[in-house]
Amino acid sequence: MINSYLYHLVPENMKGSILFPLNELKDKHSELYNQYVKKYEGRKELMEQIIPALNCKWNDVLHMLAVNPLEVKEALKKTGVNLNWKARFYKIDPAKLNQANLSVYLYKKKDTGGQFEIAPSEWEDFKMEKMSEYAAMNPQTLEYYKDCVKSDRRCLPFVNLVHILYRGGIDVAGCEILEV
Repeated sequence: MINSYLYHLVPENMKGSILFPLNELKDKHSELYNQYVKKYEGRKELMEQIIPALNCKWNDVLHMLAVNPLEVKEALKKTGVNLNWKARFYKIDPAKLNQANLSVYLYKKKDTGGQFEIAPSEWEDFKMEKMSEYAAMNPQTLEYYKDCVKSDRRCLPFVNLVHILYRGGIDVAGCEILEV
């Protein structure tokens, strides 16, 4: 069965029913912004990355996956990542989003080597007919998980997975929640 949803982590301490990009949180809910911006420690340059098709910065968009998070969790377990991962994800129907506000980060680069500038070839316009491609688990992700285990380093579960980016807020009031 082809996955037809995009997934976004249910934020801790979310206020209201609208998911906001990080930069919008700065003005709307500064305490949440300060909490969530911590995930970019050691990668602050990424926050300045421009998304060409949307003409905005990395933190002006919501970041979603097309890969089912249950599949991500299973891959983490299979590769030996010691991660007690309990998370909740909104299941978001991409057909209900403004298509002009969507972009795809293909995440083809295997190792950033600490560089956070993303090449133009890493971006493409979102196309509903490519959802099955976006939803495929990347073999490079599995290699990354194994390497994290081997080198005993922190594992970021969404590395090398296609990211679907949305400029603006998303009302998730009617969205189903997937428990992982």
